[in-house]
Amino acid sequence: MLYTLLVLACTKDPETVEYTPAPKPQGGEVVTVTTRDSVDIVADYYASSSADRPLAVFVHMDPTGSSNRDNWPGEVLQPLVDADWAVMVLDRRGAGDSGGSAADAFETVAGAYDIEAVVLGAQEEGFGAFILIGASNGTTSVLDYAALSATEAWPAPDGFVMLSAVGSTTNNHEISDMPALPAWFGFPSSEADNNASWQDANPGDWSFTEYDPGAHGTRMFGEAPDAAAELSAWVISQE
Repeated sequence: MLYTLLVLACTKDPETVEYTPAPKPQGGEVVTVTTRDSVDIVADYYASSSADRPLAVFVHMDPTGSSNRDNWPGEVLQPLVDADWAVMVLDRRGAGDSGGSAADAFETVAGAYDIEAVVLGAQEEGFGAFILIGASNGTTSVLDYAALSATEAWPAPDGFVMLSAVGSTTNNHEISDMPALPAWFGFPSSEADNNASWQDANPGDWSFTEYDPGAHGTRMFGEAPDAAAELSAWVISQE
């Protein structure tokens, strides 16, 4: 709604309107959890109304740049909060308010420890199923967590979202290591080749949405506004 009002109010050509993300949902709290390798991870947490509601965990883009948990805008998060999902939006190690080395988040499996810590922290409040949502090399940690949950004593995810899967997605695990979970992939046309191998590996319940022209990772929401609604709608549909 905010994005639409800004477009209507602007006198410029619509193609030149600067994207303004919707504000974060109300009612969140800032929480800190500690990973198994003693890194403090900070996250925004939006609680659901009861312990059996599902959880969505958001993992932002490259922590070695300016990316942090603020990259996930209200137009993605608000529909989940409105649907009474618990929502956890973390700063990956080395980004935002979290400690640790940013490069470790995707060059090693330590990024999966960040997810483990916030999932276990949310588990203390209780939740049902949970979905992992990663953007750019946040997808590296999503893949690492999903693969390791099969061998570690970690809660197993019930699905995942890959927004702009990249070459570094498979830094530490292969596509074949991903459990056969429901998934939604979103990517700009310029990254279609990055997603071809994932499409070839589709176990049957992975869906792929290409945006033309679109943009990389969470920058997609400014170039292809429908992507926010489609991503959150897919997550909600997994309940």
